[in-house]
Parts: sequence; structure tokens; C-alpha cells
Amino acid sequence: MNVRPALVVLVVSLSTLPACAAGNPSGFPASIGPESNLLCASEFGATRFTNLLEAIHELRPRFLRGRGPGAYPPVAYVDGSRMTDLDFLHAMAPREIVQVLFESPVDATSHYGTGHAGGALLVSTVHGRTLGCGR
Repeated sequence: MNVRPALVVLVVSLSTLPACAAGNPSGFPASIGPESNLLCASEFGATRFTNLLEAIHELRPRFLRGRGPGAYPPVAYVDGSRMTDLDFLHAMAPREIVQVLFESPVDATSHYGTGHAGGALLVSTVHGRTLGCGR
């Protein structure tokens, strides 16, 4: 039995682990911007947007794009409660939002079960809990 290849893989894996941990100790996305799956309240600006749908549409349009052959929209959750559709985004003021986190279809299905072919939008309000924006 040759133990050397397994030992090399183990040593390489362990040597890269501290670099990953040091790069992002919080576990949340290191950068906030157009490519991030996290949209924080600080990105909304003072009064630039009148509702949450407008803010998401301009700052992270890919969150709203349908996915899959049927172009399924994402399923939305506000402070952990599932919403029936995305119409509620018109009624939500950006000043009430702490963050919006987009989960891919694979992640959303693994967390919430079937019916998430378009992914999930996890909206945290000032009345709910903060997941990662530190507000």
C-alpha cells in the first residue's frame, strides 16, 4: 500500500486551509458588488429607490432573471416566511431592508425543498434578523 499520495494530498489541503480562513473569517461574501449574492442596505443609497423591486432590478438584475426551461422566478422569503409571489417587493421600502441574499436553485432546493428552480431571495428586514451585513 502506497501512503505517499494520500500524505501529499493531506499536507497540501492543510496548508491551504489557513489561507482560506484568513481571507474571509466571517464566512460571508468577501466583496459586496454586482457579482455578489448579497445586497446590503448600504447599497440602496439615501432616497434613490422608491421600492425594493426597483433597487434589486437596478443593482442585481440577475436575482430576478428566470432560470431553467420554464424561466422560473425565484421564491421569496421575508424574515424566514415564504411569500406567494414577488409582487410584495413593490410595497417594501428600501429603508426597511437590512439585506437581500440570493440563493442559487441548488442551494435553495437543498435548504427549502423542491419548488426552487429559480433560486430563492432571502429578504431580512430591520424587524427581523441580520445575516451578514452587520447593521
